[in-house]
Amino acid sequence: MLDRFIRTVSFAAGFSALALPAWSATMTFKDITVDPVSETYFEDGILAEGNGMLGLYSSEDGPEGIVHMDDSGTGQPTEISFSMARNFNAISFLMDPVGFLLKVNYYDGTYEEPTYQNALVQGFRDGALVANLSFSSGSVNNPYVVKLDESFQNLSSLLIGIEQPDLGYFLSLPNVDNVEECSPCSHFNIDNVVLAEVPLPTGLPLAASGLAVLAFLARRRKRPDA
Repeated sequence: MLDRFIRTVSFAAGFSALALPAWSATMTFKDITVDPVSETYFEDGILAEGNGMLGLYSSEDGPEGIVHMDDSGTGQPTEISFSMARNFNAISFLMDPVGFLLKVNYYDGTYEEPTYQNALVQGFRDGALVANLSFSSGSVNNPYVVKLDESFQNLSSLLIGIEQPDLGYFLSLPNVDNVEECSPCSHFNIDNVVLAEVPLPTGLPLAASGLAVLAFLARRRKRPDA
């Protein structure tokens, strides 16, 4: 009987070790609300925590199921942190550019509204920064998927933020007269944040099963003879 028990436990441990794929989850913001507006939102095992309102301005201002981000001047978040019950791999998210509002005036009377690196994605593991990505959100009405590389694996939190422009850089460009104030200077929407929990170590079920065998043997030794 003991041999059969040990074989059964060992088989179960081996099977469990093979059956621990990463669990993928997607935050679609499908139940995000405008009223009441919250700075936190939970969906599919993912917790989002923002430093501003996670709902849209109103249901008429844009499609449902997205989060709008401004770099300043509004109640919308400038950064959102995502986490799960245990460490995870950050896979991708949808970037939906809304526009750049920075206006640079030149001495010849012309002007431009330049793009710049306004999107920031950072990965943290136990409070330490381990992954960093900065890029321009891009052209208006041109949504695309941002795929994150292997540096965004085994994270405890993922931060998506929107950054203000470096006004000093634009003022230093040739023939620039001035840079007009803007608040916000850029904004974008995000959606479909895909994370995958890091699977448990394959040896963990085997170790747990081994402890179960030891506990079983200990109970047999303590059992009085019939």
